[in-house]
Amino acid sequence: MPIRTHKNHPQNNHATIAGFCLLFLSVIVSCNQTPFLAKKSFDQNCWAIGDTIHFEMEHAGAETTAELGVEVKFIPEYSYRNLYLRLLCETPDGQSLTFMLNDTLMDAEGNWLGEFNRWTFSQDFKVPLSAPGSYRFSLIQFMREESLCDIKQAGIFLRE
Repeated sequence: MPIRTHKNHPQNNHATIAGFCLLFLSVIVSCNQTPFLAKKSFDQNCWAIGDTIHFEMEHAGAETTAELGVEVKFIPEYSYRNLYLRLLCETPDGQSLTFMLNDTLMDAEGNWLGEFNRWTFSQDFKVPLSAPGSYRFSLIQFMREESLCDIKQAGIFLRE
């Protein structure tokens, strides 16, 4: 009785090809997702002034710089030409660091400036990690409006 090996079986070849296709698709999908440390979607597309986004990050190594990104997703009806955000960092040794984001998003006629991808804006911050321990971050909308509307989501991610 002849013994059929798996490499000569036509169904196994199709399964192998299908497996490679699924692996390729999963790599593409995972590469396009932002690895958020913290993010928040806003009810009714409004970011209340007291609705701060918090996260903590442990740092065990030597002195270095972390590259953090802030991403904000708008709806097309966003009614301001600019965006003010504040990123606060409390370090393990008791220091408080403040990073301001103040960016003009539209010209006087309401045309979006710069490179925007589906109403998404992102800004990078270089944060010094000077001591090992826990770093606490807070992202605050700083537009001086009780509720900043036409914002779908905001988040903080680590650039690699």
